[in-house]
Amino acid sequence: MPFNCVFYYLKPKFKPENQFKAELILRGLIVLAISLTAIIFPSVDSLMGFLGCFCLSNMAFICPYIIYVFVYYERPGTHRKRLILRSLVLTIFGVFILICGSLITGQDMINKITGSGPTTKATNSETTTAGTVPE
Repeated sequence: MPFNCVFYYLKPKFKPENQFKAELILRGLIVLAISLTAIIFPSVDSLMGFLGCFCLSNMAFICPYIIYVFVYYERPGTHRKRLILRSLVLTIFGVFILICGSLITGQDMINKITGSGPTTKATNSETTTAGTVPE
């Protein structure tokens, strides 16, 4: 369904005799991109963490306050300096979350892909049962 919505707008870009071929090629490219993503990121938690962090900071902190300034700046009776200051502070906070979260989750993705970096698995010397001393 999402492909049909997108291809509706792409269809006029192709000649009528090539539209069916173009649709098949674009569908194949999308399947290839999804397959490559699944191969590169076999553990989807890192990818979802990165996308969630990236999108959340934009949708929850950055875009709403920019839109807020555009909507309320020209209204009479608004304190423009306070409006801009508040929006600027919250937008900077959103950019901070975007940068920090993207760096942390991006590093986690790279570590999982390359197999390097700190792991969360405990080694045999670190695991003990209650009341025993490791050897």
